Amino acid sequence: MLTNDLLARAGIRITPHDPAWMGWGWSIVTDDLRRDWEGRYESPEEAALTALTWLVRQAALAVEWGPFISSSDRDLNLEKWRKALQEGDDHAE
Repeated sequence: MLTNDLLARAGIRITPHDPAWMGWGWSIVTDDLRRDWEGRYESPEEAALTALTWLVRQAALAVEWGPFISSSDRDLNLEKWRKALQEGDDHAE
């Protein structure tokens, strides 16, 4: 089960819109990646799923295009993400 703590370790914040009745959204801020608030989702779970989907797509693009992009231009540092996610997963190898 995903918790706010695990999401926070990956730099993902799930927050209500202001005013809260307008829905939920997500943002990602790490040393290497920034995505401003994206929303209006009906629930925190929907916002979290969308954030994780976006993050996985970014990782896939980094792996696919990594050999062609200089490290200073990458939008994602995969090793930092891998470490953050493994620290929050008791079953990680």
